[in-house]
Amino acid sequence: MFDYIKAFEMKLGVFKRDVDSERFRYFPNLKKYINDLTKDDKTDCQCLQKLFVNIIESTVEQFSTRFARFRELEETAKFIKFPDSIKLDELNLQKFSWIDMDDFEMQLIEFQTSSIWRQKFVELRADLESIEKDRLEK
Repeated sequence: MFDYIKAFEMKLGVFKRDVDSERFRYFPNLKKYINDLTKDDKTDCQCLQKLFVNIIESTVEQFSTRFARFRELEETAKFIKFPDSIKLDELNLQKFSWIDMDDFEMQLIEFQTSSIWRQKFVELRADLESIEKDRLEK
């Protein structure tokens, strides 16, 4: 899910550049409106363009604030899907104070060096991807 949020934030950056550059590829109605303005109204165009940019920047800022905790735990969340390849020092385990870190680290080493378990997770991810693909095709 966080991937969708990051993608949307990146799209907002594209939208901002689009308005800043006055191409308006993603805002055809705005482009038409601006093109229909008379020369006397071009000041309104600049104000409108600035308003659009401010709205986009505000949205980016709000998303960044709202999803800051997701960013902090992004690598840790990846651990759930890729426990066979994530390094322990990349994990933010502050919220998991109940974990015996010494024991966890030793078990993670055993797990990650086991070719059987690594292959199991490769197969599991492939199965999950296939299930999701089938679900979406229905």
